Amino acid sequence: MKLLRQIAALLVLFTVSFRFIPEAKACGPETLEPIFVLQNSPDPPFREFTQGKIGIVKPSFGRKTLVIAYRYLNGGVFSEDEQKELVEALKGASPETDSNDAVEAWIKARKLVLKDQTELPEIYQERRYRGYDFFPNCTANAFEVATETLKDRVARFGAEDRNVGEWLKGQDVVFSNCSGGSVMPAAIGAESPGWLRKDRDYQNAAALFYSLKFNEARVRFEKIAQDPESDWQQTADYLVGRTLIRQASLEPNEQTKRSLYEKAEMYLINLLPRTAKYRQATQKFLALTKYRLRPEERVQELAQVLEEQSGNDNVRQDLIDYVWLLDKFENQAQEAEAQRLKLLNPTPQPSPPPPTPTQLEWKRNSELLERGELIQFWVPSVNADGQINYTDSKTFYFKPDASAPEILETVEAAFGRKLTEAESKQLWERHAEALEFRKYRLSPNRKWDGRSDYEGCGYDCGKPRLDLLPPFVRTDELSDWIFTFQTSEEDAFSHAVTKWRQTHSDAWFVAALTKANKASPSLNRLLAQAATVQPDTPIFATVVYNRVRLLTDSGEQAQARQVLDEMIKTKFDMFPVSAQNQFLEQRMDLATSVTEFLKFAAKKPVIFYEYGTGGTIREILQVEKEYMEEQGEENDQQKERVERLSAWDDRVVFDQRVVDVLNWHFPTSALMSAAHDPVLPDYLRERLLFTVWTRALLLKDDAIARQAATEIVEKGQDESGVFRDYLKARSAVEKQDAATYALLKLPSLSPYIVFGIPEVDTGENGDYFELAWWCALSETEYDAQYKEVPKHVAHPPFLAGDLLTAAEKERASIRGLGDAKKLIGNRVSEWAKNRA
Repeated sequence: MKLLRQIAALLVLFTVSFRFIPEAKACGPETLEPIFVLQNSPDPPFREFTQGKIGIVKPSFGRKTLVIAYRYLNGGVFSEDEQKELVEALKGASPETDSNDAVEAWIKARKLVLKDQTELPEIYQERRYRGYDFFPNCTANAFEVATETLKDRVARFGAEDRNVGEWLKGQDVVFSNCSGGSVMPAAIGAESPGWLRKDRDYQNAAALFYSLKFNEARVRFEKIAQDPESDWQQTADYLVGRTLIRQASLEPNEQTKRSLYEKAEMYLINLLPRTAKYRQATQKFLALTKYRLRPEERVQELAQVLEEQSGNDNVRQDLIDYVWLLDKFENQAQEAEAQRLKLLNPTPQPSPPPPTPTQLEWKRNSELLERGELIQFWVPSVNADGQINYTDSKTFYFKPDASAPEILETVEAAFGRKLTEAESKQLWERHAEALEFRKYRLSPNRKWDGRSDYEGCGYDCGKPRLDLLPPFVRTDELSDWIFTFQTSEEDAFSHAVTKWRQTHSDAWFVAALTKANKASPSLNRLLAQAATVQPDTPIFATVVYNRVRLLTDSGEQAQARQVLDEMIKTKFDMFPVSAQNQFLEQRMDLATSVTEFLKFAAKKPVIFYEYGTGGTIREILQVEKEYMEEQGEENDQQKERVERLSAWDDRVVFDQRVVDVLNWHFPTSALMSAAHDPVLPDYLRERLLFTVWTRALLLKDDAIARQAATEIVEKGQDESGVFRDYLKARSAVEKQDAATYALLKLPSLSPYIVFGIPEVDTGENGDYFELAWWCALSETEYDAQYKEVPKHVAHPPFLAGDLLTAAEKERASIRGLGDAKKLIGNRVSEWAKNRA
């Protein structure tokens, strides 16, 4: 009776849930996806890689990664400070990327003067998920200088001094221009102390700078730079050059832009001998002007610096600039080739139709909106019940200074009636939003939004073609090595071998070995050299991986197996997780038995991925936890889930390839044997039992189903008690009922091994039924051209033919049972019908 009541209760839940399952059926729980090998970057958090633990260097790595690898492959090093900067470069952070620390320090310093201020000015209020509004027009350095200055003025004159207060008011105005507008600090009289007048001169120049009024700002900075009595003389002298740089970077006209960079370069060259305080910053800006004015010269210069110079204070920016220039020149070459081919094979293009009056009006309004001469907003009608009627709404354009009566009259005329109170509220809310959006459009920050100096390929870039590259790009060793290493052209191998023989460089040896195949000339020489590489060298992992690849492809599986076994036994922990998993993959492919296959099949993920976020499970779930705390939704169940799932951060699981092999080519009996094989950790063997039970149940293999259920209970994995109920059943009907209840109670049960974290969960968490139960194994996949083709899962050579035949037969039988939800739904309906 207890089981009947349990099924009845779940029947209600199932019936309600089943009604709302979408036709495009989802199946299986949404999981944290494990990533086992990172193809384009080193393993995060990148610290070990920048220290020289480079693992297996691959042609698919990004160019910043390859630059770092190149130096280590050739026996070079980076200093500790450089390593930290390289980590930030690999994260994609430019040297001017600001954190909130400088702003928060400034806000704290303000409180020394404004102790009673209860609410910060809007500019200093942090926006959730966006940081502060002034970024990126005002960099961290601006707030650092202001903080130092305020502390100095407080120390000299006291926090209560009214002139210090006046200075602070002026600085607040300066920073208000970082977000938008063009406001100048209040004028002060001749009676004000000299220090404040000098500070105000500097504040006025800075206010103009942040308002993007560069010509006026530069004139004021030049005047201050000539004033030996000003505390700001050296700073202003440097800022003249920086103003020219900033102005050039935002200038749309290429001829004017170049002229500004040339002026900046000349000024900075003359500044360099007379500045000590800003010497390093001046050198960085000079490097930027060279990047813009003479990129061909700069890319070669940067290659030399990055190839061998240690102790580089500007290594992060140098690395970014170098890679961007390589990308730029490659992209230019590819675009020129595309244009050449287009001219050779022109495709006639029909003339576009003339724009309609509506299109012309839209274009005109868009231009006026962009210049801030108009604002745009829409107003919906509101039903009697207070609900917004989105189908009855109208869009309006007004001048920003239009009066309220004018706006109301126009809107009511458009609707043909007086607005209700609720509609009037909608009108003025949207009018206020439109005015705010206009401020954003005119904001200096708008000049920077989405802006990038990157001129390389944006997407679908492919691998470099060496024959298209301009000769100057490959005149230095580093650039030549990167392009050769990354290309898939056939002559890359011969070029790498030639360079290796000429230079005896380990980097070129790695390139040659990576490009080699079993038919390559000089293969024996390469393999002989590979056998001499010592484990304590940076090239060791890459050499072993490619040596094993070439031995395997050449039919020397026994030797390849020996090399891997020795390395895994003695050196495995030396390598990053991605490299470890690639070695395990190679060894699994050389397995001669099921046990050997399983021994190397389970791998530790490098990171997990969910909803666009990568990291450890604990890190990902912590984000979810903080969100739930903010929403007041955190509960004990959520906390338990965090702890339960976080345990998988330190565990091994099966990757997609292994999952496919087990699902396609292992019959139920072989999976049961795998569940007993001690080469797998207990937690994976226990999870396999759930798959075995479900598959045996569907295939009506009572003996294996009962054995699996017994072991699930004995191993303490039957928290819900459904398998004990199944084992207690005596008649066929009772057994069917118990099995149906188990499937309902545990919607994550599947006859297939599921890729991801093999968690067994109940269906008691909200809308879980929508994604519950299994899907049929996909019979198709997508090839390299994204075309759908029949799926092929290669079987391990050691599997006997009778096992493969049995697996294929079982797969067809389960597929013949149809959709899992429908199958279980029919079982529930049959149960209900028989007890009606």
